[in-house]
Amino acid sequence: KRVELDELLSESDIISIHSPLNKNTEGLFNYDNLKKMKKTSVLINMGRGPIVVEEDLAKAIDENIISGASLLKWVFNSLYAASMVSCVFSNVSSVT
Repeated sequence: KRVELDELLSESDIISIHSPLNKNTEGLFNYDNLKKMKKTSVLINMGRGPIVVEEDLAKAIDENIISGASLLKWVFNSLYAASMVSCVFSNVSSVT
């Protein structure tokens, strides 16, 4: 069924993004939207990097707002890049 973004964020255990980057998707996963997710949620971005605001994602993971994330492509255009790598890898478990 189709749901509004707020419901998707608050109800999903895993959110996997497979969207093109455009004016509607750029920055869609910002701090305000990340705060609406479950603390146990995982965000997977298989779309273009700027759909997720990396600084906000790093902050959300660091503050335990969400459990973790996986990004296909990172933008690394900010001072948060080193923090991002550190906090993302601290929330990654191995898969066999």
